[in-house]
Amino acid sequence: MDISSILKGNEGDLLSLFKDKLNLNPSEVEKSLEGVQEGIGSSLTEETSKNGLGTLLNLFSGSKNSASSNSLVSTLTKKVIDSLLTKGFDASKAKAISGIAVPFVVDLISSKVGGKENILGGLLGGSSGKASPIKGLLNKFFK
Repeated sequence: MDISSILKGNEGDLLSLFKDKLNLNPSEVEKSLEGVQEGIGSSLTEETSKNGLGTLLNLFSGSKNSASSNSLVSTLTKKVIDSLLTKGFDASKAKAISGIAVPFVVDLISSKVGGKENILGGLLGGSSGKASPIKGLLNKFFK
């Protein structure tokens, strides 16, 4: 099983959050999902390319986040918001979408990884420390 499969299996929960809490119409839901995918995918790719899996392992564990992990969450949030802004959302709605999506995705992946490198490496579809398996990390998410 890979991350895309895990996310795809839980897609309905996120869609419900978007529809119920934010009252998004179908077009907005689709654009928001694209923005989330782009923002999170690019952030994780950049993090792994620069620093390997260490920060991701901490973030996707039950442990208290390190300063690097907290910084990564901020980066995830910013990149998702930036992506949503390019999709035509105003700043307020982009922040609301990101505020739901980023914790959802982090918690979902954390529940599977539990800070274990072998599981994270397997979910990313390759050996640890390589950026290439993450490149298409969320390609199948929400499709």
